[in-house]
Amino acid sequence: MQATNLLILSPVAERGGAERVMVDTLKYLNRSKFHAKIVFFEQGSLVEEMRSLGYAAEVLDAGRLRDVGIYVRVVGALRGLIRQDAIDVVVSWMPKAHLYGGIAALLEGKKSIWWQHMIPKPHWMDRIASKIPAHGVLCPSRVSKHFQEKLTPKKRVMLNNLGVDLEQFGSKVHSVSDARAKMGLREDAVVFAFVGRLQRWKRPDVVIRAFNEAARGKNAYLLIIGGTLFGLEQEFEQELKQLAEVGDPSKVIFLGHQKDVGAILEAADTVVHASLMEPFGMVIIESMAAQKAVIAVGQGGPVEIITNGDDGFLYDGSQQQLVHLMGRILDGQLPLEEMGRKARLTVEKKFTVTHMAERFESNIRFILN
Repeated sequence: MQATNLLILSPVAERGGAERVMVDTLKYLNRSKFHAKIVFFEQGSLVEEMRSLGYAAEVLDAGRLRDVGIYVRVVGALRGLIRQDAIDVVVSWMPKAHLYGGIAALLEGKKSIWWQHMIPKPHWMDRIASKIPAHGVLCPSRVSKHFQEKLTPKKRVMLNNLGVDLEQFGSKVHSVSDARAKMGLREDAVVFAFVGRLQRWKRPDVVIRAFNEAARGKNAYLLIIGGTLFGLEQEFEQELKQLAEVGDPSKVIFLGHQKDVGAILEAADTVVHASLMEPFGMVIIESMAAQKAVIAVGQGGPVEIITNGDDGFLYDGSQQQLVHLMGRILDGQLPLEEMGRKARLTVEKKFTVTHMAERFESNIRFILN
């Protein structure tokens, strides 16, 4: 059987959540059945990373959407690539890419599909992307799919759960004591972790406030793993550090961006997730793969991942209930190790990169039929 040729379009070339999903999907793609070429709309580290994985990758500078001349040029260049490489399906990673890829595919009479990484909002880009013809829209969760269907009720909106690379998380290369010693943490302390970009919608401020209250006078630390990205809300990190000063600043440790989050997580007892309407929760499944019981808000994507009280905790999103759960953990009332083992099993059964790539392949085959 002849391989299916894909043209993958990404508006950015640095790692964010959606871009990490793209890289992992292509890393585990069945290359005997699918060939892919990747086009980025700007320069960045992902260009060489994709080439190192054996993919052809190039850059088409798309500039700003408001520049009609550049837009027409980019769409024309994409049409040329579709013809040159006998592309079967144009896959646009994120709505912005579909503004170009969807039109190029339509003009060339080819199938197109795009990735909706978020819960769509009534933003002009989501609305326009949803109106451009497409044979499918991939969503990471049922909640994301539900809201996307309100924008594209007649189109094929398909579920494509995310997955984690089990080799990167939960390998236990270092012992807990070694991981803590490396960061100067007491071995007998209770260690919480927040992982994610420092943006207001992810609510790390709520986590810090809850920790300040619950951990007062206790042997505990809070690791803040992540920083600002893409130039968004750069002042927020300083606000968070000032908030940490309200409690014991020596107990709230800002680690910034980390390439090997799995190694850092080995030092933690549990991971706290605070987004009120998370479209999926990549950090959640990564932490679960690392055998950590995750505390997450009981709406959106986390509800589709965590079984409350079994392999993690779901709370109502309030600071008050988060303080209560943290207090129970600090008092040793919850079986974190047992829940962590169950969390790992949940990921192994449902949320690996292999599962994610297989779902992607299945969705591609579906739109071709």
